[in-house]
Amino acid sequence: MPLRDVMEILVNMVLALGFLILILGIGLWVLNLSQQFNLSTEAILVIFGCIFLVFGVLAAKLFSKV
Repeated sequence: MPLRDVMEILVNMVLALGFLILILGIGLWVLNLSQQFNLSTEAILVIFGCIFLVFGVLAAKLFSKV
């Protein structure tokens, strides 16, 4: 496997890891806020669903260009 392909795979893996850490951080932040405001389980699920949809679209656009 040429060095260029190895570097491309490595960069994609680092990018994916950073993206997952970003999603986890935002998710934990939203969970903390929802506990402070005593939101219901349904409201928390709606918020997390919207977050995952937005980041799913961003991930699809990002990795389709790579």
